[in-house]
Amino acid sequence: MGGRFSAQGENERERASGQFRYAETREQRTLSLFTPFGSAVAEVIANATGVTLTDAQGAQRHAATVSDLLRDLFALPLPDAVLSAWLQGLPASGDEARDIEFDGNGWPRRFVQSGWLVDIGERRVSDGVPQRMRWSLVASATVEIRWLIDDWSAP
Repeated sequence: MGGRFSAQGENERERASGQFRYAETREQRTLSLFTPFGSAVAEVIANATGVTLTDAQGAQRHAATVSDLLRDLFALPLPDAVLSAWLQGLPASGDEARDIEFDGNGWPRRFVQSGWLVDIGERRVSDGVPQRMRWSLVASATVEIRWLIDDWSAP
């Protein structure tokens, strides 16, 4: 999938926006981040050996989870286990979701999980793929991530 994102942390300095691409297979997850104009910012690759972030200058950092590396970039407390499911507009397995609301087609429209409110503002009518989402940290009035998904394909 690919599209645009904006992220806001606790203060004005913790703000970012740009483009993203996300791909997932059984063996690997890849999140690539770009500036609004398409220049590479970072690529995060997670697989069985761990997680590696490569920045635009080629420097690499390693961590146990995607959320550890993303927290360094955006200072957002986003749990690693939820990223894939939430990008699909679905609650993640494991931590129970609550306050789930469904749209007229039976897809989750909003839910609270892992301390975040996930609001799916728009889905593609043909297959329920999310097109616009807002994830906001329940404990903070300012922390949020917005996603506009332009491209989506599944094998």
